[in-house]
Amino acid sequence: MNQSEIRDSLQKVAESREAIPDDLLRYSEYLRRGNGGVPDMKGAYALVKRAADSGDPAAKVRLGRYLLLGEGVKTDRAAGIRLIREGAEAKIPEAQCELAELYLFSPEFSCDPWKAFELFSAAARQKYAHGQKRLGDCYRRGIGVKADPKAAYWEYDKAARQGDAEAELELGFCYKEGIGVGADPAGAFFWFRRAAGRGNTAAIREMGLALVEGQGTPRSAEAGAKMLRYAASQGDLEAVKIIRQKEL
Repeated sequence: MNQSEIRDSLQKVAESREAIPDDLLRYSEYLRRGNGGVPDMKGAYALVKRAADSGDPAAKVRLGRYLLLGEGVKTDRAAGIRLIREGAEAKIPEAQCELAELYLFSPEFSCDPWKAFELFSAAARQKYAHGQKRLGDCYRRGIGVKADPKAAYWEYDKAARQGDAEAELELGFCYKEGIGVGADPAGAFFWFRRAAGRGNTAAIREMGLALVEGQGTPRSAEAGAKMLRYAASQGDLEAVKIIRQKEL
């Protein structure tokens, strides 16, 4: 099924009278990511608003993020934060993660790494992949908790096995650098390849570098250079640096 067919299928379901909030959110995410070409933020927002107006708790959280960031709608940070807080209080893991990020980075909040750690932990306990990934970040970097490489590795592993591309990338680094687990170039390449298959640019860079150097996989300088050049074309500055250093 090509992108045009995927878009038509999602649109048909979303526009039907039988459409449920999950259908609307699925199509909104497709539009937001621009899978069919150019991102359509206004269209995505309209679908999320429709789902939220039906009373769906997850859609209200998503609506809060659109309002917070001004994606497809005029920015209303107060309303966005209120919806995210309500979602977190209702123990919706997506909202717990959104609120955790606000405690770390939002000007409306006093920076509170411990509170962020608590919220990521709550989301991770619900087996929410992004929550597990961000909890892994906390353990790796000592955010709100003492740094614990082994704990970071296990959280990345749990999220990666659910198909979270960012966690797959981080798990690849764990194996590459021996973070919380023994260094294993083949294991690193396996997880970089998984994340690269989901379009993660940094993973494409790391996979390309592994191919150029023959780390964890048979050496293929031509294929590796091609991947590095692609990552560079997507704005990956580290890929640009590697290309220059290795004169690829």
